[in-house]
Amino acid sequence: MSEAGAEAAELQKKTGNLDYYNLAMGPVSLRFQSEMGFEFTDNVNLSDTHRVSDLGLTPALNMRAFWPVSENNSLFFSTGVGYTTYLRTSNNDHLNITPDSNLTFRMYVGDFVINFHDRFSMTENVQQNPTGNGNFVELDNTVGTSADWDLNKLILTFGYDHELVTYPNSDFENSDHNSELFNAQAAFEINQTTTAGLQAGGGLTYYNQNTYSDNTHFSVGPFYQAQVTDYIKVTAAVGYVSYFFSPSETATNLSGENGGYADLTLTHRVNRWLDYNLTGGRQFTSSAGTDLLDLYFADWEANWHVIRDVSITTSFNYQHGNSSGGTVEIFNQFGAGMSLGYPITQKLAGSIRYNFWQKNSDVTTYDYVQNILVLDFTYGF
Repeated sequence: MSEAGAEAAELQKKTGNLDYYNLAMGPVSLRFQSEMGFEFTDNVNLSDTHRVSDLGLTPALNMRAFWPVSENNSLFFSTGVGYTTYLRTSNNDHLNITPDSNLTFRMYVGDFVINFHDRFSMTENVQQNPTGNGNFVELDNTVGTSADWDLNKLILTFGYDHELVTYPNSDFENSDHNSELFNAQAAFEINQTTTAGLQAGGGLTYYNQNTYSDNTHFSVGPFYQAQVTDYIKVTAAVGYVSYFFSPSETATNLSGENGGYADLTLTHRVNRWLDYNLTGGRQFTSSAGTDLLDLYFADWEANWHVIRDVSITTSFNYQHGNSSGGTVEIFNQFGAGMSLGYPITQKLAGSIRYNFWQKNSDVTTYDYVQNILVLDFTYGF
């Protein structure tokens, strides 16, 4: 399931509240925010040797819009557009479009909720690039539809998406691809706080070049979600994935590959001073820069409410991966971070964030260590 889709769904819950907006234009409610960030990194190209430090400037404008077209139809729009420019390594300059960017039209027809959407983003996530090179910018556009059929205690969901992924940097254009994605889910409400069911998905992926192998995949497995107590929520999913690869003249040909996936998320409000999210599991997926990635991961993020009006967040991340096909490596990646946020005025907020990343690979040229310090200011109109 798309992370952008999940984030978009969470955003729509918030944007359905008219108090969230700061401007009205007829029936359309709007919210605007401007942002200015200063990002310093001591290893902008994620290099094991000849490390280059640089300062990046990241101005951005965020917009949200909600239009209740009728009692049964609504239109959402969300995006954030910015630009990152570096003082020394201008070849790493790039456009940013936030991952929650989407245009969604929602219809209620009897027992059905039908969703038409276009989700798009342009993000730089060099930690996902096996080679560790900088300027790994990914443009993702996903157009599709989904339908929920409410049968009281049982909700059936069906969806289809066409995904286009491209890399503006010509060094990575061999990873450009298109995918046709299908998903289905049956969710049964056991009680008011517990839901369980079965989910299945599949897709076909075609690369524009033959560096990587076209593939078909299928997945199926149960899921479970429960509000265990007033302060603890658990979400779990396990299942099985099969990949089938087409022969390629230049790619390292893979036969059918199978593996399990698992995802466990624990949300816990310990007391009024601390709440955290803990996520762990295994992903078995096709990924940019590699035909197949077998990844184990664990992420912990905590919010500390110990100083009035100051938001404090700490995080730790760990990944162990094994990639095959286009890029062959075994790696371990560790990350840690901390951020502080403070409302300077009613409309202006500031934050400072530090992140540390370290990757150890059996391909020595893919090793790197990186420190990032970000100072950010956000103004709501």
